[in-house]
Amino acid sequence: MTTLERPDLRLARTSLQYAIDYGWTTEVRGARLVFGSSTHVVGIAVPSADFSPLVTHLSAHRLSYPVLRLPERPADLVFLATTHTLAAAPWPLVDVALPPSHTESGPVTWVVPPRRSPNPVPALTTLLAAMRSQSGR
Repeated sequence: MTTLERPDLRLARTSLQYAIDYGWTTEVRGARLVFGSSTHVVGIAVPSADFSPLVTHLSAHRLSYPVLRLPERPADLVFLATTHTLAAAPWPLVDVALPPSHTESGPVTWVVPPRRSPNPVPALTTLLAAMRSQSGR
């Protein structure tokens, strides 16, 4: 059997690659690859209609956040951010599965993949400040 035929091996291989590329601690839970509890990464669901203006605004400030499409939230895109305290977010925080997870609703995919950098998932407070700034225009 190849790793393409064995989802558990594919998730384990991807977990190792995320650790190498981004320093992430992840866990395989069933058919899902999720962040370990010590990583302090949250997902913030943003309505798809708000995505392009927000990404344009972030890019103008040289900011980039990884963004996921979760099949169970088809109307939203999910920005990843780090936090040690939960700030008041204008959109709901959601549980995050990472690609190549497959949920009952379908596969999890990257919309904006993480960058290889010392900080591949920036802080939630920075994202929220950019959201407030962008919406205040």
